[in-house]
Amino acid sequence: MRPLWKRALRKIAIPTARIGLRALTQVFDQVATPDGQVYTVNRNIHPFDYLALKRGIYEKDERGLMRALFTPDESIIDIGANIGVVASTALEEKLVDGGHIVCVEPNPKSLYPLRRNMERAVSLRPLRSYEIVERAVSAQAQGHAHFRQRDNLSSGLATSTTPNRRDKMLCVQTVSLSDLVNRHATHGASLICDAEGAEIDMIRKEPDAFGKIRQIVIELHEPSLTGRPDATPDIMAGEIEKLGFKCGGRAGNTFYFAKGPR
Repeated sequence: MRPLWKRALRKIAIPTARIGLRALTQVFDQVATPDGQVYTVNRNIHPFDYLALKRGIYEKDERGLMRALFTPDESIIDIGANIGVVASTALEEKLVDGGHIVCVEPNPKSLYPLRRNMERAVSLRPLRSYEIVERAVSAQAQGHAHFRQRDNLSSGLATSTTPNRRDKMLCVQTVSLSDLVNRHATHGASLICDAEGAEIDMIRKEPDAFGKIRQIVIELHEPSLTGRPDATPDIMAGEIEKLGFKCGGRAGNTFYFAKGPR
């Protein structure tokens, strides 16, 4: 058993460190990353997320696969855009001139920094455009769903994430992948997806929507997060391949899939 003084120190030191980090994040609403990117953040951002951004490791796998493998496209849909770290990179580096990216994000806390970060990206690439859809993606289509808002950057639908005692429950509007494609990418699109488990029903209940998707960067979540042992990352990757895609790369549980030549 750990000595009493060590246990006491742990109970004091960790909360004190968290308070100190939280105070620092209250002061700054921008984060500069090692690769020269600058992101606006919510001043209530979780300290660990702030540090992950500062070190350049937040969404590292998604950004890495997209940068290395994504074919530039005129239409991109980013589901679970959050504050726009991946979406702004996609706009700057993978959206062709005249192209359009749709950022889908229901979390009210993320919307202000998302807009600021996308505006900054557009200012660097003025021939490209973006749009924000303030909804959660659900196979339920037009309707409402319960959403777990967390103090970090991993909020998601209550039906697809395990409970946390700090979760704040919200009622958010929903949209299906089919509706997104039909409204915003009638000629097809590339897809970026980090939906905290909601991708499971999207893949299983909306297979036809993937007919217009050319390539995907997607994080597939473990059953420990989704509560669905029948939907491990490997199982879901196999189901995506059955929709006509081939896996072209993987980093952890983040995958790149593409169809044949355009």
